[in-house]
Amino acid sequence: MKKPEESFIVVCSIVRNAGKGLKRNIPVIERICQCFSRYEVVVFENDSTDNTKEVLTEWAKKDPLHIHAFMKNLGIRTIPKPSSVSCNPFFSLSRNEKMSAFRNQYLEFIENESWNPDYLMVVDLDVARIDAAGVMGSFYTNEDWDVITAFSYSLAPNLKRRYHDSYILVENGEETKPQTELSIRNKSRQFAVYYGTMSLIPVYSAFGGLAVYKYEKARGLRYKAIPNNDSRVESRGEHFSLYKQMNERGPLAVYINPKMRIKYQNVDLALIWKTLRRIVSSSGVFCKKQF
Repeated sequence: MKKPEESFIVVCSIVRNAGKGLKRNIPVIERICQCFSRYEVVVFENDSTDNTKEVLTEWAKKDPLHIHAFMKNLGIRTIPKPSSVSCNPFFSLSRNEKMSAFRNQYLEFIENESWNPDYLMVVDLDVARIDAAGVMGSFYTNEDWDVITAFSYSLAPNLKRRYHDSYILVENGEETKPQTELSIRNKSRQFAVYYGTMSLIPVYSAFGGLAVYKYEKARGLRYKAIPNNDSRVESRGEHFSLYKQMNERGPLAVYINPKMRIKYQNVDLALIWKTLRRIVSSSGVFCKKQF
């Protein structure tokens, strides 16, 4: 395992309406990048209506040799309207095809630049908190991993902690089993118990808002939308397609690192109010129109 001080890393992300998250997370990404002998950051943005474009422009001006930010107005709705699909829109083939196309932009950019990094880090920059110490600690584990992913957490509607990104989370041996809304929801609860544990968790695929790949394992691959045999979960998540292709090349060591934590949301009045509305409306005491 090459250590950061002797390695080249490329950090990649896609963003939309991520202004607040970018302001929180750019300093964290900068601290992580400074630990490597060489780094590049590639961010593709589209159709933001907040200050995302302005924040990215300022970041690129600050470090023009290493920050590559691309901004577009495509007029594309990523998640389809519920009325336009019979499945859960978030798990639709249409959404995952668009997400794959967006993410393939940074893979293609890396190849066009003829970069040959040691590591590829893919990160969601709109999250509430990235644990820089947890990220860096992943390079000093006893396991010789090929991919290491974050432990992402958020609060469920009942305000209990859950593993956040259970759509991409697939355990070893379950990769050919169709996903269902229930199985995805259950994984979120089941993996919540690993919060605070010390050992790496072997899995077939995961993301959790941040994943570090040995670039040689993903070289030349592209994200795809893979159909899933379920009426409500029409497609596998786009990240799953990379794992499937990497596994087809040969043995792959993938882990979730519970110490590399990504907090997806802060508890604020908006979240509490949304939860109270859901509880009250489901009780039958009040109708939704009263809220």
